[in-house]
Amino acid sequence: MKRRHLAAALITAPLFTACAGRRQEAPEPPARAGRLVDLGEITSSNAKLLPRAVTVWLPPGYDRERSRRHRVLYMHDGQNLFDSAGAFGGVPWGVDEALAALIALGDASPTIVVAVGNTAQRWYEYAPEAALRGLPPDVRATADAEYPLPGADLAADAYVRFLADELKPQIDRRFRTLPSRADTVVMGSSMGGLASLYALCRRPEVFGAAACMSTHWPVTRIAGIHDNPGAPPMIALAAGVLSWFDANLPRAGAHRFYFDHGSLGLDRLYAPYQSRMDAIGVGKGYVAGKDWLSKAAPGAEHNEAAWNARLPQALRFVLKA
Repeated sequence: MKRRHLAAALITAPLFTACAGRRQEAPEPPARAGRLVDLGEITSSNAKLLPRAVTVWLPPGYDRERSRRHRVLYMHDGQNLFDSAGAFGGVPWGVDEALAALIALGDASPTIVVAVGNTAQRWYEYAPEAALRGLPPDVRATADAEYPLPGADLAADAYVRFLADELKPQIDRRFRTLPSRADTVVMGSSMGGLASLYALCRRPEVFGAAACMSTHWPVTRIAGIHDNPGAPPMIALAAGVLSWFDANLPRAGAHRFYFDHGSLGLDRLYAPYQSRMDAIGVGKGYVAGKDWLSKAAPGAEHNEAAWNARLPQALRFVLKA
């Protein structure tokens, strides 16, 4: 959202109207939907993980309805969710606006959003650790060759434990949450989409739903591979990742999944892999439109603006009222 820019424009408006010889009151800038609570940087007990910023969004009515408890949505790449100042490329997802609108329409339950910031080790925290550790060494080397962080190693399992065993208990103690699996959702895009699916598969007793936007099935971002979608290293990477999810996706009955992808940029690679993932879901008993939704967005890029546009349909599905 770009409220800061809007507010600046509204503040200067009276200067121009005064020159016209009449006084007009500038309208108030729009109020933020709900309320943000900055928890500062939170440090994990696991030394493998770096400290990270965590911000909590409380939906409209949270402060008035003291007896009401709320679902919780944990979102990766938390810097990109609310304000243009911190968002990648200056374009935020606008999660607060989208979710507040859905809640007002009755299309989503009142939900607390926990925005979990990424760190310099983002790839190592989001890449599906168990899947990559099971790959042949040369194939795994292709995956992480682009990310030469000194001393860094795969850390997705530590990150999932941080979410489930450290951060979630803090959120449940401090805020009026519904702590059950059915009311706990995880969401992200790109590598964050992969991390969301991985988190639910690793801790299916904690997370009841996952929303995975533009899921980055190939794992790597090495340009030479992406220039050739049929490159054997990329096919081997994605095949290994999907095989792991085939073996570890929980059977239908207690979970809900949302997937989507565009057709431009990195998203142009995803359709065949998403089709394979959808077939895995069918094999596990999931039903399209009921507890599994997979959407294509022709013409959509791999960026925050595209995810902002698709956000309402994703939230509507995983947070059905």
